[in-house]
Amino acid sequence: MSGLIIGVPVTIADANIEAFSVPENEYPQWDPGETYDLGEYVIVTGTDIHQIWRSVANSNTGNNPLDEVDLDNPSKWALDGATNAYKMFDQYISTLTQQAGSISFTLKGLGQVNTFGFFGLKGDTLTMTIRDEDGTFISTETRELVSYATFNSEYDWFFTPFLSIDFMVFKDIPPYFNARYEITVTGAQCAIGAVVPAYGYEFNSINRNSTNTPKDYSIKTEKTPGVFEFVKGPSALESELELTFPNQQIDLLNRLVKQQFSLPTLVIGNDEYESFTHYGNVYECPNSLPYANEGSTRLKVESLF
Repeated sequence: MSGLIIGVPVTIADANIEAFSVPENEYPQWDPGETYDLGEYVIVTGTDIHQIWRSVANSNTGNNPLDEVDLDNPSKWALDGATNAYKMFDQYISTLTQQAGSISFTLKGLGQVNTFGFFGLKGDTLTMTIRDEDGTFISTETRELVSYATFNSEYDWFFTPFLSIDFMVFKDIPPYFNARYEITVTGAQCAIGAVVPAYGYEFNSINRNSTNTPKDYSIKTEKTPGVFEFVKGPSALESELELTFPNQQIDLLNRLVKQQFSLPTLVIGNDEYESFTHYGNVYECPNSLPYANEGSTRLKVESLF
């Protein structure tokens, strides 16, 4: 694949995860017979439930965190997010599964997948081995999490600092039904923010009029005249991807956009430019058929954080 790809992510449930190397032990499991004080943390796990909760009351006994009705104004337990092991499956890039040395896991039963994205990466290498449903070896590939984008001369190889890569995309994966994917990240300190298996639909490559716009969600508040409070917030990248496409793809494009509108989507704009690859929300796609055999659009997508 070399053109723009709109990838429909596959939902990852407990039944799809095996051989996981990251434990869920950062806090004790919630115990209905235990009394918790204000500020204590517990873990609640079950089928497709892997959560951290914080007590917002003293003498907190016998109150199941999962019974909290109003998560915005909790009375006993406040949801703190996913456990460390499952942060990479929570659809946020900035919440990281972290572990020293390596992170390894195997995914199975995902249906048809031809594209795989990893975001929020930290480490030295990422290896993905693919086997069919019966365990027969298909392929393996190891990639360094180092960018050579600043290396333009022999001098750079010796004196220019390496830049880390925080995302990696594997494309043209043989779409074996229910293949098994063995993933390992290695390094002194490893992290994965989001794991995105997807089935990608390819269109023409984006053209030179495509744009990127950084968006800052920090908050600046004027407390008193001339005195400001600044709260650092997340940042995102908003892209407008301009492309043309064969007229027969207009229905496919519109179905994909309608289906994925405001949902996490894997969008790969161009092999040549990393900046146009997103795990984000598609929110606009005006398109037209100005020519006899060719349509055009400016697909708008904002990366998640």
